[in-house]
Amino acid sequence: MCGRFYINPQDFIDNFKITLKAAHDVFPQDKIIILTPKLETKTWGYHYHERLLINARYESYKNSIFAKFQPCAILASGYYEWNQIKEKYYFYHERKKYLAGIYQGDDVLILTQPANNHIHPRMPILLTYQQAMAYCQNKILQFDNENIMMDDPKIKQLSLF
Repeated sequence: MCGRFYINPQDFIDNFKITLKAAHDVFPQDKIIILTPKLETKTWGYHYHERLLINARYESYKNSIFAKFQPCAILASGYYEWNQIKEKYYFYHERKKYLAGIYQGDDVLILTQPANNHIHPRMPILLTYQQAMAYCQNKILQFDNENIMMDDPKIKQLSLF
């Protein structure tokens, strides 16, 4: 997954009262809104040996330096990917408006999985509100095709350029 996503406060109005001035793109090191299950503001990214890490592979994070991070869900209306020739694509889902993440202190990482598209080899794990709440409470222990999105036909892809 590349390093940008999009948030539109209108997508979350039914579940939360959040105060954002307008819809906007979110970049690494920006303040983001996460669900832990309460709403909190944290920073997207983790500094490790002079590198900024923004994502972690779901398949292996529990056996890495991130093993003690806690689950969270990141409010996101959609996310961006770029292909090898730098064409930008926006992906969104009609119902899944949360990205699975992990956090420690003020630092947040997005969990990724193998992609179900030809644009990029990795993608974030998308969750519905109910899945996000369960995940934040450690009730979803294993992501699979049934409760997450791997081959979901409702994923929309829009070329921006």
